[in-house]
Amino acid sequence: MVEIWVDSVSLQPFTQKEWNFHQEQSIYKARKGAVRIRAVDSEGQPIPNATISIQQKRLGFPFGCEVEKNILGNQAYENWFTQRFTVTTFANEMKWYSTEVVRGKEDYSTADAMLRFFKQHGVAVRGHNVLWDDPKYQPGWVNSLSGNDLYNAVKRRVFSVVSRYKGQLAGWDVVNENLHFSFFENKMGPKASYDI
Repeated sequence: MVEIWVDSVSLQPFTQKEWNFHQEQSIYKARKGAVRIRAVDSEGQPIPNATISIQQKRLGFPFGCEVEKNILGNQAYENWFTQRFTVTTFANEMKWYSTEVVRGKEDYSTADAMLRFFKQHGVAVRGHNVLWDDPKYQPGWVNSLSGNDLYNAVKRRVFSVVSRYKGQLAGWDVVNENLHFSFFENKMGPKASYDI
């Protein structure tokens, strides 16, 4: 477990040109430099006009893609995905509106099946998401809750999903898009994301 503390955060606007420059610099700095390959014989002498072929057998860094439940049972898709990616996140299958359509009736069967599949293939899974601050992506029954009822429902949700997948995920998006939306803040007060 890693604990990260932030004393101060500053968000600054940037232009598309500034973003592109930053992206190019980040990629450039991430490279280790040029690679030189020499073909030599058993005595260390260069082999003139040697042809060299390189095939990457395994990714050397986490590389992933979002996935949906339609991967399960689709052999071609399963093979294609597991040969290319080392990490994934489920599009909707762990979200509250997918796992508790009816209050008090949780169903994690799809997320469980997907997690089993990816574990079998050595693909790490990032949890997405515990809560979503966008009002249109709440389970229908949550919209009518307020105050302590909402707080208790949120608390149950957090405990349920996090304890269910404890130790099985690479990490979590806890309160998704709380810079863009404010469902929980509007219903529970300005410190809702902090209190959750």
